[in-house]
Amino acid sequence: MAQDQPNQSEHILPVNSLRSDADADSKNARARGDSLSEHKIDTLLVVATLIASVTFQAGVNPPGGVWQENPPQDPAPSPLAAGAAIDTYGKYMETHKPGKSILADNGLSYIVYIACNTAAFSASSCMIGSLVEASGKFKVLVRVALFFMGATYSASVIAVRPNHEPIKTLFYFAFFFALLVPFLVLFARDFWKEIKAAWDKR
Repeated sequence: MAQDQPNQSEHILPVNSLRSDADADSKNARARGDSLSEHKIDTLLVVATLIASVTFQAGVNPPGGVWQENPPQDPAPSPLAAGAAIDTYGKYMETHKPGKSILADNGLSYIVYIACNTAAFSASSCMIGSLVEASGKFKVLVRVALFFMGATYSASVIAVRPNHEPIKTLFYFAFFFALLVPFLVLFARDFWKEIKAAWDKR
């Protein structure tokens, strides 16, 4: 009768088996020199892709949209104020052009917005490239796609940039600096690793 009773350890075996499989995967990953497991790589790829999608859309379509028509040649005086207010209004109406970002007329706020959004887009693109490099799948195609996606983003953001100075100059400086920051960080990290490895061999 005792032999007919089911073994209670059979119900615990799957849990222990899962733990042992996870431990084995971790050991194999460490043996290969991989710092991330396949599951972690997939999770980070999803997060990086989401960030890249959101920041790309935010850069191509800035908040407030773009101007749709040319300003009138003789702007009507503002009914709210006179003097300086009318001059400011007239100057404002002369600066914008169709297809340019409305948010760009806010000056510094637009520069901060573009710089932060571009840095997030560039960092997520670098993350995608690094994770695909680690997984070893379709590396060349992903790099080509990331390059052209970055070129499309840059062309779109530059197309709606402001025309008036000094915002125009500040825009170019902030944009390209934010675009290159993630690459500079990766370069500095790799350079530091090489220096540290060479120092340890001494």
